[in-house]
Amino acid sequence: MHFDGDEVRLTDDSEPYDVELAGTASELMLFLWGRIPVGRLQVNGDADALDRYGVLVPTV
Repeated sequence: MHFDGDEVRLTDDSEPYDVELAGTASELMLFLWGRIPVGRLQVNGDADALDRYGVLVPTV
């Protein structure tokens, strides 16, 4: 993911990222829906950026 102003964008390998998450598909979806904490995933990059993700993309 890359945070660009008020936008959250997925990146490919050709551009730098702010943070990258790794886990099973189920774990990633549960995190995105706010059901599990980030500590259950592998985090590479700026983990503090995930706080901003929660503000820009709130769960419903």
